[in-house]
Amino acid sequence: MYMYRYIYMSGDPKLSLKSIHVHSKGPSAMGLLHGLLAQNNEGPSSDDAMRSKASICLIESGGSNPDTYSKDWAKTAFEPRYASVLSSVPQRGLNGRILDVPVGSGLGGGSNINACLFVPPDFENDFQEWPEPYKCGRIIKEAAEYLGSFMAANGGVEDYDTRCNVEFNDVVGRKNVPSNLYTERKLRLTTKRDGKRVNYFDSLVRPILSSNVKLRQNTSVERLLWDHHTKTATGVACFEKFSKKRFIISAKKEIIVCAGAIFSPVLLLKSGIGNEDKLKIMKSINKFHHLPGVGQNLKDHLIIPRLFLSPSLKGSRRSMNGVRSIFKDPCRGIGSNDVIQKPSFEFLLMDGSGLEYVAPRMVSMFFRRGFSDNTHINFYGNQFHKLRRALLFSMQKLFKFVYIISFTLLKVIFHYIEPIPYLCKYHMVTLLIAHLNPKSTGAVIMVSEDTFEINPAYMTNSKDEAVIMEAWKRSEDLKDDYFTNCYEIFPGKFYTLLSLISNLCQNSNRLHTNEVISFSKNFSVPYFHWIGTCAMSKIVDRTKLTTTNNSVVDANFQVIGMHNIRVCDASVFVDCISAPTALTCASLGYILSSILNQCNQ
Repeated sequence: MYMYRYIYMSGDPKLSLKSIHVHSKGPSAMGLLHGLLAQNNEGPSSDDAMRSKASICLIESGGSNPDTYSKDWAKTAFEPRYASVLSSVPQRGLNGRILDVPVGSGLGGGSNINACLFVPPDFENDFQEWPEPYKCGRIIKEAAEYLGSFMAANGGVEDYDTRCNVEFNDVVGRKNVPSNLYTERKLRLTTKRDGKRVNYFDSLVRPILSSNVKLRQNTSVERLLWDHHTKTATGVACFEKFSKKRFIISAKKEIIVCAGAIFSPVLLLKSGIGNEDKLKIMKSINKFHHLPGVGQNLKDHLIIPRLFLSPSLKGSRRSMNGVRSIFKDPCRGIGSNDVIQKPSFEFLLMDGSGLEYVAPRMVSMFFRRGFSDNTHINFYGNQFHKLRRALLFSMQKLFKFVYIISFTLLKVIFHYIEPIPYLCKYHMVTLLIAHLNPKSTGAVIMVSEDTFEINPAYMTNSKDEAVIMEAWKRSEDLKDDYFTNCYEIFPGKFYTLLSLISNLCQNSNRLHTNEVISFSKNFSVPYFHWIGTCAMSKIVDRTKLTTTNNSVVDANFQVIGMHNIRVCDASVFVDCISAPTALTCASLGYILSSILNQCNQ
């Protein structure tokens, strides 16, 4: 048995020997660890002082961190060396498509595989539904500004080179965009000058790492250990990948779960913390803490792509990660009657960097579908029930085979069959529509002792369709202003053929005649900004908290109704924010470090 004052888990729970080991996002753990180390390092350095400092154990299921370039994010996000890739259940709102769920591996987690964007949220509006002191966004803004300055001082953040955009604008034919229609974000990147990726561990923790921190990599947490009578967490049961040993690590003070919006709820559920009625299917659990919100409220941003053929970009400077500009949505709360008007969407303008990796996966995923009895097939009543089930089974096998063949074939074409690789590199630009404030909510659910399901439930709320329609209209305006020298090839004539196929296998009883919605359902892709599965309660007074709603943690990140266990990552988000989640997660981690330091004092 090992004893530490604090235990941070930034890796996945180990489900079973036949399950895939997957790893979590890490910015929240890095922000938390940075805050505690910075506080420790401010004190005296005598032996007595060192012994009084917090002993910390960081458990990470991944191994070494990748040494890659930021422009290769589309490649590293799906490579086993850098990430583990799970799959969603068939998405009813996306015509039954099955989507990839990549999760970063190693210290730094998601910052090892993302596009290296260092983008702050809308501090004024994104947190209006959060409890105090986060509601106005001030405390998160202060943390984000401090972390940004520290990372910049250590070579981890740099301002975007706008010179490459000037040349890019000349090639694609950009006109002057009226400032009252679009606001262009100022971009910063988590990279070095040579374009090498810098993750949150290297820029926040490594510069101040001390001997009182024990890093346990390649180690999975199987479950949390807690006392049934006092509801107090005491430690974690672990499994080491290479030695195949199981052991227990005990905590004198706190256990902080930073395993991301997918695996933090899974770890709680595996430990008996969740909806008691649904957890009874797991015979290995003999004690429960009823908290029905665990795993619920799963949300993600959704991206709808538009692809253009452009004049040659060969002579222009290459961007670090493919992103040339990001335009914020000028209108808020579209398709919603909410009082709080958060940004509904934004537009990302990109060159062809990484397209050879993205395009084969995006197009072939059209064929990666799951079928059920709800699939739209023209049978009448139940008289052909057996024939229907046999046909559905055959269709599922056929589409799986077509998906594998098409993905393999497209990878070969986009990498080796000229002139396709040349066109991707120098003649392709994309306009991505990012839906930032979806109303559709899904869940992470345990279905057996060994397995769980990921269901983001994209586009299952009709309000999301209204937002996407409005975003598409505004993207037409942006296209007319920006891509005057370009020709749109996707969606285009190619989509007309695929839409005919799609109409034969939609997972609903009605056909979507609107081409924009139909295209979105068939070719939209996740932004991989999972949030909300251990949502923070809006009630500040801890004495008034109950376990009957969908909240999981309080404003101090403490699991409701339990002691010595906290959750701090994107899973605690009350709702989506209008930016990538990495910086906000790190900021929340830094805020939690202040809370823990105050508790110690």
